[in-house]
Amino acid sequence: MVPDELTRALIDETTLDDISESYRPVVEIIGIEKFIELSEYAKGDELYFPKTENIIAPARNRRIKKEWNGSKEILRLIEQVNQKYGNTIIMVTHNDAIKNMADRVVKLRDGQIRKNYLNESKVAADDLDW
Repeated sequence: MVPDELTRALIDETTLDDISESYRPVVEIIGIEKFIELSEYAKGDELYFPKTENIIAPARNRRIKKEWNGSKEILRLIEQVNQKYGNTIIMVTHNDAIKNMADRVVKLRDGQIRKNYLNESKVAADDLDW
């Protein structure tokens, strides 16, 4: 199997510390690339290698965390535009923490407004925690 671009990047970001201790001696000898290649073929009863997605999971998790931090940068920009120009900004999200930076919160469920209230304890984008 030829890895897609994202999987290829995550393989490149995978370090020896990401590998389970029981497999590290093998990886130290053959390298991460070969270990992942073998994991695609060695699926029999006599030999077991973890799936590629499990091998690269720590690198994927680091990337996701980095992207979440990037999301805060976007929220800071939205906040600055709102403060500077007074624009009305409508944001739709499943991230419940973001509602804390809004002046007004409107919650929908099944296409119906379930809650509509003014946020009396507004939080700055930098202070959001998720």
